[in-house]
Amino acid sequence: MPLCPVCGRELGPEHLKKDGYECSCGESIPPGLALEPFEGCTHGLNCNCGRKRKK
Repeated sequence: MPLCPVCGRELGPEHLKKDGYECSCGESIPPGLALEPFEGCTHGLNCNCGRKRKK
């Protein structure tokens, strides 16, 4: 499930609207801004946080 970029909550089917997501925190999130968990590490090439980097 995608995550809200503002508060980090999961955006489930109940949050899906016709023009993106409506999070419980009150933010409207366009589909392109929702964060996909475990898609890749955003900390850079030398990160050791354990998340799998996207190749």
